[in-house]
Amino acid sequence: METKAFPIRAQTEAQPPPSRITSISFRLDRTEPEQLGWDLNHPYVETFWLPTIGPTSTLLLRFVGRNVATESYKLFDPAEIAIRLGLSRGTGRHSPVAKTINRLAYFDLATIDSEPEDADLQVTVCSNVPELPPPHQTRWPDYLRILHSRAVAHHHIDSVKAASR
Repeated sequence: METKAFPIRAQTEAQPPPSRITSISFRLDRTEPEQLGWDLNHPYVETFWLPTIGPTSTLLLRFVGRNVATESYKLFDPAEIAIRLGLSRGTGRHSPVAKTINRLAYFDLATIDSEPEDADLQVTVCSNVPELPPPHQTRWPDYLRILHSRAVAHHHIDSVKAASR
């Protein structure tokens, strides 16, 4: 079973993972635009995913959504991302930026690609977030569960209406 800790790629003894990240490349996965899900800027992300993945991961999702418009990788300086997200400037393997990317990968909102070409780390981020899985809803108060049920129902109805046009 593959672990989702940084970096997710086969390591040989000759190529240990970098102790400091000097560059990160992001791209949006737009392979299935018709998939059922919410846009990265939809209130669903803040209302339901934010309590699960945290504010920094939510900000990183939205940062990538705003700044990466194509399927090709776009190169970023990790220190710049850290500053934009309000994190420390650390760029080590266990830095807040790396931990945030790992968190997105853990929740299947991003994948860390196996063969970087021009960056220490290449990350593909989902362009739409899926419905939050039920196991992550267990600690919610009743009102949030009701609100989630309504949001999902409205989203399904809107998707059906859009498909019938």
